[in-house]
Parts: sequence; structure tokens; C-alpha cells
Amino acid sequence: HPLTFDMFENEEYSVYMKMCLNDLKSDSNVRKMIHELGHVLYFSSYKNQTNLFKLISPNSAIHEAIGETFLLIHNGCKEHSKESQINSLIREALTSFVRIPFALSLEEWRESLFESTSISNINMDYWTIRNRYQKIYPLEYSGMQPLSKFHVINFMPYLRYGSAVFVTHQLYETFCEPY
Repeated sequence: HPLTFDMFENEEYSVYMKMCLNDLKSDSNVRKMIHELGHVLYFSSYKNQTNLFKLISPNSAIHEAIGETFLLIHNGCKEHSKESQINSLIREALTSFVRIPFALSLEEWRESLFESTSISNINMDYWTIRNRYQKIYPLEYSGMQPLSKFHVINFMPYLRYGSAVFVTHQLYETFCEPY
């Protein structure tokens, strides 16, 4: 999972970016790089704050939204024909708007872990919640599928990605208003 960190150095601005990229020209890797550069931009916006304020980003949904907004702008710049613009919009709808119910279900499941005293049905509970929000079912209820999500095992809130969808499109609309 790509990550970008502010290294909290006051004299010189220092950022650490971690990514595995096999092919620098693949669309997936370009998307990762653009998104992570959005994090760098947001880090730089509050680089003169004390380390206490830098440790926890001012708004994690905006942190995610800036990179996603750059992706929308990047895709908008390279799409020219009407057909490619429609394809880009459909791709955007299929990749971003599905994050909202997924984020809600993942965070509700994570919260239910703190309320439950039994861990015997946590995978089944996860799929029950996913079915409520997304109307999907697993092929089988084996294993610990929610624990395969990077954000779950690293204690990172996922609701910021759901909120970022709204912020992304608000930022994009603001950038496009003059046109």
C-alpha cells in the first residue's frame, strides 16, 4: 500500500514516500504517484506548523481528496473525445462512489468489534453489515476477509475515504468553475 509521510524536519522540508512500482508507465502506478503527490502538497500547506500539529493532519478526508482531485484533473486533461470523457466519468463513478458504502460498512464492523465479547462470528458480522449497505454476499464465509484490508490491520480510519469522495468532487467543481 503506498504511503507518504511528513518527516517533521523544520530546516528543510522532508517527505518520505513508499511505493512498489513495477512499471512506471502503467495507469495504475501513475494514479498512485499522482495521489501520493497530493499528500505531499497537503503536507507542504502546513509545513510551518509545530510538530504537534503536523503529527495528526488537519483533516484526513481532505488529505485523501487532494490526491483524488489531482487524478480527476489529470484524467480530464488527457481525455479529448466525447466517448473517452464518458468512459472516464463511468470509471470515476465505479471507483469512487462505491467507497462511501464500503467505508460505512467497514467502520461499522470495526466499531462492532469493540461492542462484542465474542469473536466467533466476526467474519459473518462483517458480511451482514456489507450486505446491509452494499447488497453483496461473499462466495463463502471462511477466513478473516476484513483483516486483509491494509487500513484495518494498521488501525487507520477508513471513513475518511468515504468523506473524501464528497470533498474531491467539491474541489474539482471549484477548479473547473472558470471553464
